[in-house]
Amino acid sequence: MMVNSQDKWQEECIEQWRVTKGIGLVEAVTGSGKTILAVDGQCQNKLPVESCLLKQVA
Repeated sequence: MMVNSQDKWQEECIEQWRVTKGIGLVEAVTGSGKTILAVDGQCQNKLPVESCLLKQVA
């Protein structure tokens, strides 16, 4: 289930996340859709919620 439509970079991130079995780091500007990306990636890859760790770095 897609939460909303993804940009090309977000689709590529989700595909790489699938390839690496949920391991990876996304670095993107504020408001770019990182949280949506994480939720969509978790749903699409059927990963447990605890595998989707979100941390804000100032």
